[in-house]
Amino acid sequence: CLSALQLEPDNPAHFINLARIHLVAKQKADALRVLRQGMAAAASPEILALLEGLGNRKPPVLSFLHRDHFLNKYLGILLSRLRLR
Repeated sequence: CLSALQLEPDNPAHFINLARIHLVAKQKADALRVLRQGMAAAASPEILALLEGLGNRKPPVLSFLHRDHFLNKYLGILLSRLRLR
């Protein structure tokens, strides 16, 4: 996929294929990065649909703590239930 992207950087199918490979390898962050690059290089409805299907996570409530820290987790739940987030 990487060599195909070098040969045809404007072909959205190459970005989609590379992103799917990253997803199979459980590398969601890399897949999102590739899809965003694909939207910048050659926007297509297929890339947009895949991006929307993966979804984006909101940033942690307390950015100086890790996302999995209990304060971030429970503050995020609380704020979303109160519809403040």
